[in-house]
Amino acid sequence: LITYGSNRNEALQRMEEALDNYIIRGVAHNIALLREVITHPRFIQGDISTKFLPEVYTDGFKGHRLKDSEKMELLVIAVSLYMAEQLRSQRFLGAPRISIAQPDANNWELQVQLGDTTHSVVASCQGSNFLVEIDGRKLCVTGEWNLASALLSLKVDGVQRTVQCLSRDAGGNLSIQFLGTVYELRVLTKLAAELSKYMPEKVIEDTTSIIRSPMPGAVVAVSIKPGDMVAEGQEICVIEAMKMQNSLVAAKTGKVKVVHCKVGDTVGEGDELVELE
Repeated sequence: LITYGSNRNEALQRMEEALDNYIIRGVAHNIALLREVITHPRFIQGDISTKFLPEVYTDGFKGHRLKDSEKMELLVIAVSLYMAEQLRSQRFLGAPRISIAQPDANNWELQVQLGDTTHSVVASCQGSNFLVEIDGRKLCVTGEWNLASALLSLKVDGVQRTVQCLSRDAGGNLSIQFLGTVYELRVLTKLAAELSKYMPEKVIEDTTSIIRSPMPGAVVAVSIKPGDMVAEGQEICVIEAMKMQNSLVAAKTGKVKVVHCKVGDTVGEGDELVELE
């Protein structure tokens, strides 16, 4: 990325805007680091050397550290995105509203979570603008709400912000790229937040000890037997599907506990093939 301007500050400003507008998917990138570097006072002044990164980020770069004002902006943007999505869903194909299920457009009581902190929110919609009150402070978010685009150009109390909504789901979970760094937030209605306290926590299965078939197919090779020690990345078995052979490898180093398949077996997607201790 190369930008130019009549002076250094103008060129840096254009670079900051360009990085905010860069949409990259499918591969990892270093936009967060680059944006942080070009906005650092030392870099702006030209006080740089080959030791700049280890001197500035002594513990390594861990993403942008939000100031209180920036955190507030991120929270109100997340709330506004959630409200825009909900309002669009209500208007979908002119569907009639169910009054008991719809919040008053002028008085949304929500909760927004960022990290381990949850904030109570009162928000309202005025046309395409959203007025959001968090912790006694009111901010207005304006902009063109094209939810089909990942890139959104918004103003938070008059301050221009370009954000990217990387993902959102029906559970109120939002992944937002803000000031170069990606943040995970969750927005819920007050009722949903209250009911979520009674939801059992989903137990995450440790899949590193289990090798499952990724697709329907036939077992054409089994390279191990119970009691064998295997290394991470070592081939365990081979599945043939659509005339293509797929090598399945161990996700960790360990001892083979059980082998549930043999050569010639037909397996389905998700079937357990091998279990490690």
